Amino acid sequence: MVSKTSRLAFTLIELLLVLSIMVVALAVVAPNLEGMLTARAVQNGVEAVRVELQKARIEAIRTGQIQAFRCQVGSKEFAVEPWLSASDETEASVGATVISQTGQALETSAEATGVSASIDEAPVGQKSLEGNVVFADLQIASDRRSIAEQTGSNPLALAASGASQAILLYPDGSSSTAHIVVQDARGRRMAVQVRGLTGQVEIVEMPSVAPST
Repeated sequence: MVSKTSRLAFTLIELLLVLSIMVVALAVVAPNLEGMLTARAVQNGVEAVRVELQKARIEAIRTGQIQAFRCQVGSKEFAVEPWLSASDETEASVGATVISQTGQALETSAEATGVSASIDEAPVGQKSLEGNVVFADLQIASDRRSIAEQTGSNPLALAASGASQAILLYPDGSSSTAHIVVQDARGRRMAVQVRGLTGQVEIVEMPSVAPST
């Protein structure tokens, strides 16, 4: 007759059976879990971009100085920084402080001949996306206002900051019209759309593409 104590114990076969079931379950669940985590990384990436654009819009309205968003397609890198336009240089009152594209606080000269002396060296707004995601595409609709701003900017400041075409956010609440795509290694994509007339920023779903190699 089998004792109660021995009935409570597991046999080696039973333990192996349980372990086998656990291994099979993990094999089924693991890919789905990994997919959920990477999908979350894309969502976190576009949400970070959306927040940065909204903060830049508010900063432009608050300070009265245009803010610029740039990103490097194929990398995680982006920057949000003040935009020193031609009007800032010529229309700022004597002693007024503006921020250059290289992050310097500049003061207009006493002769009112434009921006001259550097007050301090403020950090440039260079940032990076988190997780295994990159900027896959950036499309900016050209308009007269942005073209005038970017072609009229100080070429030395542009060269110093490695500037390329930027999304501009204006003090009146409007902005460049733009479409920014964030993608992970599996080809999952989401986008941030910026509506120029209103400056509204929203996240949109996008179909996946073939995974990058």
